[in-house]
Amino acid sequence: MAKVGRPSKRTPEVEAKILDGLSAGITLNRLCVRPDMPDSQTVLRWKREDDKFRAAYARAREDGAEAMADRIVDMADNALQARDIIEINAVRQATENLKWAAGKFNQQFGDKVKTEHSGEVNVITQKIVLDKPPPGWKGSA
Repeated sequence: MAKVGRPSKRTPEVEAKILDGLSAGITLNRLCVRPDMPDSQTVLRWKREDDKFRAAYARAREDGAEAMADRIVDMADNALQARDIIEINAVRQATENLKWAAGKFNQQFGDKVKTEHSGEVNVITQKIVLDKPPPGWKGSA
């Protein structure tokens, strides 16, 4: 019986284009708008269903975070040439957005959260003794 539906765009070449793009810090949505590429939801389905692709996708996202970090530095350098406050604020917002995304894809760039506890920890235990087993009890009496 023949398969029903559109032919799949999934080929090793398409997968490589997607992973290379993600490694370069390009978003999945931007990659998938091209007519020769699958829909982003299709790529996410591939990721859910294929362990090998999921691992490669995760590595590509981590590499993409490094590319985003490089872009942040480049944008900050270019901001030194800004002519007015509007340009400076636009660069500031863009770098904040990239920093947030990079932190989501690679823990190296995420906010560090340190949790500390001070004070006492009181543990209260209570022993309950029953005169007779509760109704429905099937253990030994």
